[in-house]
Amino acid sequence: MVGANIEYIGSARRMGLALHKLAGEPQLPLRIQFGSDAHFLVSGQAKQTLADAAKHEEVSRSTDREEIDGKAWVRDVLLGSGNFNAAE
Repeated sequence: MVGANIEYIGSARRMGLALHKLAGEPQLPLRIQFGSDAHFLVSGQAKQTLADAAKHEEVSRSTDREEIDGKAWVRDVLLGSGNFNAAE
């Protein structure tokens, strides 16, 4: 049991099988959620984070130096490095 009355739904055996399956993938995920509970919690937080980022995009971009085109900088420097995937 987790907490007072919540049943633990995870299976260590099945997580091991999932890890073994992932180990055979050509590209591993940066993060993985094991279990329906973890997937639910992380997905909900990710959606909220994206909504907050969209809502406050103007404020975020307003902090760039005046002579910098922030969108072009992200495209050329961050995406250009090959270390990031485009979110749009």
